[in-house]
Amino acid sequence: MIGTSLGAIEPSRMAQATGTQNFIRTMSGSIGTSLAISFWSQRDAFHRSRLVETVTPYSREVGEYASRLQDSGVPLAQVMAGIDRQIGIQSSTLALNDLHWLCAWLMVAAIGAVWLIRRPFRGGGAQKRREPVVVME
Repeated sequence: MIGTSLGAIEPSRMAQATGTQNFIRTMSGSIGTSLAISFWSQRDAFHRSRLVETVTPYSREVGEYASRLQDSGVPLAQVMAGIDRQIGIQSSTLALNDLHWLCAWLMVAAIGAVWLIRRPFRGGGAQKRREPVVVME
């Protein structure tokens, strides 16, 4: 990608071009990190709300789990706090899965874009075809 982005730059302007490219790459990484954290946070809230909808005191699984813990001496407040903690862990995990899927699809799109980009042609250097030297005697 560096060769593609800097391929058509004149050698006299190469220092400016590489500096600009490094700045843009660093800034894009910062923006991408911010967007990823935002996406993760929103998906975490989404998955948490979906999980909380299914966990009610009237559901059979929650009732069995809570009664088993209470029978072993755990107070109800701690049982509910433990369930809440598990919901938080699971929602964060599901949100991270969503983020990984998004990154995977973005990577596939980037691979496709790089595949379709025309390679710049720079005259001179190793790309120039040399004719064989014929020595006349």
